[in-house]
Amino acid sequence: MRVSLVSVARPGADSQCVFAPSTSKRCQVQASRARGATGRRVGRVCASSAEPSPVKLDVGGRKSLDGSSLAKADRERYDSLFYKYSSANESGEFLTVDKFRQLMSDVDRESSRDWDEVFFDCCRSRSPLGLFRDLSSVLRDRLIAGKARRGSSKFIFLSALGIFSGFLVLCLVCDFMVQHSFFSKFHTLGAPFILGSFGTLSILVFGQANSTNIRVWNVVLGHMIGAACGLLSVKLLGYTALAKAVAMSSTLVAMLWSGAVHPPGGALALLMVQDPKLQVLGQWYVLYPALFGGLVLYFMGFLTNRLKKHFGAN
Repeated sequence: MRVSLVSVARPGADSQCVFAPSTSKRCQVQASRARGATGRRVGRVCASSAEPSPVKLDVGGRKSLDGSSLAKADRERYDSLFYKYSSANESGEFLTVDKFRQLMSDVDRESSRDWDEVFFDCCRSRSPLGLFRDLSSVLRDRLIAGKARRGSSKFIFLSALGIFSGFLVLCLVCDFMVQHSFFSKFHTLGAPFILGSFGTLSILVFGQANSTNIRVWNVVLGHMIGAACGLLSVKLLGYTALAKAVAMSSTLVAMLWSGAVHPPGGALALLMVQDPKLQVLGQWYVLYPALFGGLVLYFMGFLTNRLKKHFGAN
């Protein structure tokens, strides 16, 4: 489902910017102004399997229709909001500008709420029977109908192909490093190359490439912070429960302070204070295999992203 909206406004009149991804296929858009209504009507939701073209803009004749004067971040935000609305609404009803403003406000408010607040609000507003029905509906819609899928079929296929290829390459690199590299002496003592954090990283890199948690700054510094905090904790406190708590808390504080929040970095910190085999790596653990292995997957993710853009997978 995609949304195609058209703003109806008098030339020269004050007009609130209305944005929408249009489709390459012709979609019959009905747009009119309700007789006697003060709010403008905008086009109705149209279903199309075509990929969206750049966002179109109508501001009552005061700017061009290509949206070039609008910040890129704003265009992406409104495009996302329209996509969320089109996925949830199938009634094809007309949208007034005021209604669209309310939709934007609702989406922003929901995205800023903590998970526990959303969960308890949901439980308080429903009876036990209602919760069971809602759960059944969610499971059916998400697991069977695929209504919550993150991306097109092409996007999912290329993501799966990317993570498959990424781990094949990682395993080939592992074989070489274990047998022929400077670090082979550590591996003969039992130190592993492939870490559990690589699984978390790969899901983010190949499945959520637009996440701020896997930007270059977050990946590089997040890996180093997690590995360093884990190493220092085990050096000072040994393999104790206190060391695990200190490693995780110090990792979180450092990530929040530096703006480099990166979930796999937390796994690296915990691995060091949990697995004695990693101790033989010493200070090398920060760079190898923690950062080195992560960068191998990151590079494969970069190639996968180029492939997705080439084939127009969204």
